[in-house]
Amino acid sequence: METAAAVASLGLLFLSWLFYQQLIAADNDEFQTVSRPKNAANPIAEALARGYKAFSKPLEKPFYIIYWTKKLLILPPKYLVDIRRANRDHLSFQPAMNDMLFQYKWLGDSIKTELNQAVIIKGINPQLPKLSGPLIEESEFALDLNVGNSPDGKEVRAVEFANDISLRTFSRVLGGKALSRDQTYLDAFNAWSTGNMMTGFLTLMIPFHALRHTIGWPLAMYQKHARQKRLHNLAKTHVIRRMEEEKLGVRDSTEVDALQLAMKLLSQHPSSQDSATPTADLLAAQLWQLTWAGAQSPTMTLANMLIKVLETPEHGEALREEANTAIASQGWSDAMLNHMPLMDSFIREVHRLSPIFSLNVERKVMNQAFTFSDGLTLPRGTVFAFPASSCALDSELVVNPDEFDLYRFVKLAKQDAEREESDNRWAASQAGATNMVFGYGNHVCPGRFLAVRGLKIILARILMGYEVSWKRTDGKAPRMVMEGLSIPDPSQKVTIKRRARKS
Repeated sequence: METAAAVASLGLLFLSWLFYQQLIAADNDEFQTVSRPKNAANPIAEALARGYKAFSKPLEKPFYIIYWTKKLLILPPKYLVDIRRANRDHLSFQPAMNDMLFQYKWLGDSIKTELNQAVIIKGINPQLPKLSGPLIEESEFALDLNVGNSPDGKEVRAVEFANDISLRTFSRVLGGKALSRDQTYLDAFNAWSTGNMMTGFLTLMIPFHALRHTIGWPLAMYQKHARQKRLHNLAKTHVIRRMEEEKLGVRDSTEVDALQLAMKLLSQHPSSQDSATPTADLLAAQLWQLTWAGAQSPTMTLANMLIKVLETPEHGEALREEANTAIASQGWSDAMLNHMPLMDSFIREVHRLSPIFSLNVERKVMNQAFTFSDGLTLPRGTVFAFPASSCALDSELVVNPDEFDLYRFVKLAKQDAEREESDNRWAASQAGATNMVFGYGNHVCPGRFLAVRGLKIILARILMGYEVSWKRTDGKAPRMVMEGLSIPDPSQKVTIKRRARKS
């Protein structure tokens, strides 16, 4: 009993010491910490709004918020120009995310490679027009599979439905048709990606940073050696088959996907190669990483788009009319996408008013201190972000910021055209102070053009071929909120029914 009491006392003293160290660190900081309000629907977004109003706007100064029990520095939007000029290895995105969500315990350095970037920038983006055909075909297949032919339609959970359609459609151009239709691989990917979020969230709920490394270790090891290893091995099976097809010359040369491009580009990026890592393993890792970045990211945007169409049916009708006109003149082809400016505006406005993350453009200062153009210097190891949700609601940046305006960016693009300004800055894929969903600067998502392209195709498929309804009478769907993450309620159901064909 005495031994147990002594151990308990030492434990309490240790925890008290950790707490005291955090208080000392807080007292020594130059910038103010903005507390999160109690009982707010989205406490992180509200804390950002308070700090933005008190410090970012009037003083153009940074401030802190408490994010997952750690202090996170929030910069005002004036520093975005410095983010653009910074070397990507000096201000780095992935280490910041790994730190913030504790993912380094199982991801480690696995995604620190130039190959993923090269595959998208040098391979996918120049061939986007060729990818529209496979995206169109796979979206039709995915919808047929999910909805079926029942005259009454099918009731589905909106988020699950969006995830399956998005994962299948984008996997087609990331890993090919065989991969996108391999249910075992898709199930393993869903288990792994869900595990990423749950493992990170559960670990971050453990109080005190030091304890997380100990208590969170078994969770991280299970994620790494069970879910991630299984996914990797399934991806490797596809890679080996594709390598054999390339060797024998039996691969369909008209079908383009990221895996094929990665195999071609591998020799050009020796820094991505590890002599101890077999090529099949390296390419398998690239495959599931690209699937994570390219297929899962559009999922919540698609879910938000479906919910918005249900909340405002008049928007859905206007979008369907635009899609109908585009398809009537161009057919189901890449050319139709150039005739859907309203859908592009819709996607960007959904991103603006239904942001998945209140924070964006996360960075970690690597190797040495970083000095901004006004003299602000952040020491090595500093993690910071920008208040994306607050910038998107800034009346100095957006007219009537609280209003959802379907035509907002169509009108702004028209004004630019009249002034002979043609940089397309209002497109859904263009990053800016009011559109940080794809990041900003050297780490802006290179796959954003593919993401927007695929979202347009999927939504056009749904609006043209299906009726979407729900049983809600209040016209507004609830959301699930956790530490600034805001998504449609995963339990929210919608009914998808095929439209009657015109005779």
